[in-house]
Amino acid sequence: MKEYFITDKFTLVPTALCKPEYLTGLFALDRDESVQSIGLPQFNATLLYAANNIETGKSPLIYKLIDQIESIQEHNKVIIHYSKELKILQVVAAEERKLLLANSFKCHHPNTILYYLTLVCQQVMFNPHLTKISVYGDIESQEEALIKKYFQGIIFK
Repeated sequence: MKEYFITDKFTLVPTALCKPEYLTGLFALDRDESVQSIGLPQFNATLLYAANNIETGKSPLIYKLIDQIESIQEHNKVIIHYSKELKILQVVAAEERKLLLANSFKCHHPNTILYYLTLVCQQVMFNPHLTKISVYGDIESQEEALIKKYFQGIIFK
């Protein structure tokens, strides 16, 4: 995933209300970071994110996860990416083609991945037994076994 970079400094805003100040109101940007945006017309939203000089021209990984929604046929779907190096879990949840949630969580332990995955399903009112979960990133066998214990429809990519 070299054309993507991981940042937890992002937010989704309805396109009609989009202003770069929304991101700077939520996150303190580093000196070399600037606010970038990607339109998501299929969701009537704009993804605002922080990128530094090195990342300019690349897209945030959360965009790739959001882009996967249409390729998954199931009604309820959750797409996650875990970076063991950065200890960041990124999660996207959608019902049919309706984006419900895109968020990022700090995860320092395998149990924390399961906690946030369960929390997201609870927030968007998905039944874990009927929800398709696509998993990307640095998931090791210990984390995989733990997730499979509580969720049925898991696909590791």
